[in-house]
Amino acid sequence: MTHRSADASRDAILDAWRCAIAQSGAIYLGGPITTGLRYVAGVKGDPQAPDWRERIIAENIAELQSAAQALRRRRHKAVVEPGSLQVAGWSQTDYYALWQTFIERHASLVVFVPHWEYSAGSAR
Repeated sequence: MTHRSADASRDAILDAWRCAIAQSGAIYLGGPITTGLRYVAGVKGDPQAPDWRERIIAENIAELQSAAQALRRRRHKAVVEPGSLQVAGWSQTDYYALWQTFIERHASLVVFVPHWEYSAGSAR
């Protein structure tokens, strides 16, 4: 994806959030997606196993989605977690830029899942 195309996609996503969230703010839930303790265990274990990386990503996303549902029930507020948004052709840098802007503009609270500090993106 070209830089201009990624910028246009990011701007469209941010516009949609602005329309939906407006001034009410949202809770941002962070945690590992491509890294974290599961990644470390995978590297120490058998990184040659088929699809080990995809399995780790799927497990991390499932954990974020589950934690977001629980947080929504407790807080009765919009909760946004990064695992559910996947844009074809985006780099990690594209995602970092989007989530940083989201937090600056829309997050009234930032919450992390346990062991978030092992996430390269969350610790950034």
